[in-house]
Amino acid sequence: MPTISHRQRTLYSTFASDWLSQPVTIPEPNVISAEVRKTKVDLDGWRPMTPWFKITTYGGNYVWVEGTFTCDYHGGYPKTENENSPIRRLNLPDWSAWPSEANVKNAALSKMKDQSVNLVMLLKDRCETINGITNRLNSLLRSVRYARRGELVKSARSLRKWWRTRTPGIVNKFRALNSKSGKPLGRMWLELNFLHMQAINDVNGLIKELSRDPAVGFIHARSGLSLEVTDTVRVGSGYSWDYYGFPTVTIKRERIVYAQVSALPYLGFLTSASRMGITNPLYVAWDSIPLSFVADWVIPVGQYLNGFDALLGMKFKGAHIGTIERSQVVNASLEAPSGYTISGNPKVKVLLGKSFKRTLTDQLPDLPDIRNPLSGLAWKAATVAALLASAVREPQRKAR
Repeated sequence: MPTISHRQRTLYSTFASDWLSQPVTIPEPNVISAEVRKTKVDLDGWRPMTPWFKITTYGGNYVWVEGTFTCDYHGGYPKTENENSPIRRLNLPDWSAWPSEANVKNAALSKMKDQSVNLVMLLKDRCETINGITNRLNSLLRSVRYARRGELVKSARSLRKWWRTRTPGIVNKFRALNSKSGKPLGRMWLELNFLHMQAINDVNGLIKELSRDPAVGFIHARSGLSLEVTDTVRVGSGYSWDYYGFPTVTIKRERIVYAQVSALPYLGFLTSASRMGITNPLYVAWDSIPLSFVADWVIPVGQYLNGFDALLGMKFKGAHIGTIERSQVVNASLEAPSGYTISGNPKVKVLLGKSFKRTLTDQLPDLPDIRNPLSGLAWKAATVAALLASAVREPQRKAR
C-alpha cells in the first residue's frame, strides 16, 4: 500500500513547536469479481448468460488532504503548518432502494410484449367513444355552418356547448364523475386525453399490429431506470482534526438498474393476439376498474398483470437484471474552522467504491414496488385537478 508522511507543527509569536510526524497509509483498491464462465450454444443458436459481479472497495470510503498548507488564526498567531493530513473515513448515507428491480423487470416484459392496442377495451367502450366523438363533431359542424351564414353569435354558442352540456361518457370508467356539469377546462382535459387521444392511439395501434411483419430471430427487450443523489459531507468537528481543517466533499451518487429479456418467436398468431390485448383477462379486468390508472401511478399493478402473457407465442431464452452503483466527486474543499483562514495549496483526495452486479431471473413478472411518484408529475397533477373539477356539481340557478 502507498504511504505518505503527515507532518505538523505550531508557530507562535516567539517560538515554534517540534514537527509531529506520522506515516499515512493509503488503502489500495480491493477488486472482487466473479469468474467468467463460457456457456455452450444451444440448438437455437443462443448462448445463455451467466451471473457476474465486480466490486471495487477500499474497505470503506476515505478522505485526506495532500499538499502544504497553513492555518492562521485571524491572520496572526498561533499558526499551524501542515504537510498532508491523516486519513479519515467518509461516511455516506446508504444506497436508495429506488429504482426497483421488480419494476424495471416488469417494464422490460412490457416492452417485449409491445402491445399496440387493447382490442377488448376498445370494443367495450366503443359506444361511449363513438357518441363522444360524434357529439363534438356535430357541434363543430354546426358552428362552422352558422359562421358561413354570418351568424357569429350562434356559431359561438355552438362551441360554448362543449363545456355547458353534459360530457357524453368520455370512457365508461369516467361516466359517474362526469354525470354533472363540471368546470370547463377540467372536463375538456379529460375528454382530450381519455377520449380523442385514446381513440387515435387505438386506431394507429390496430393498423400497426395488422401491418406488422413477422419477427425473425431473437428479440431483446431492455428497460432501465436511474436515480441520482447528491450529498455534501463535512468530515470532522470541533478540534478533532489536529491540523484545524475540515474536508468538505460534494458527491454525486448514481444507482442504475436495468433488465433485459430475450426470446425467440415461434407462434406468430399467439404473439399478435397478446399484443392486441385479447389473451389477458386479468389485465382487462384491472383496466376496467374506475381510476385504476391512478393506482398505477403509485404501484404499477397494470404493468405487472400485463406481463403474464408477454412471452405468449415465444420461446423464453433468458433474462437478467443488472445493478450499477457508482459515485463521482463534484466538489472537494478544505474549510477552515471559525476564526481561521487557510493558505497554501491543499488538495482534498477521496476514495470511493463502486460495484456492478448481474443476476439471472425468470420470465414471470415480479410483484411491483412503489414507483417514483414524481415521474410525469405535471401530467398527473393536471389529470387529478381535472378529475376533482369534473366531480364538483355546478351550482344550482334559480328559475327565471
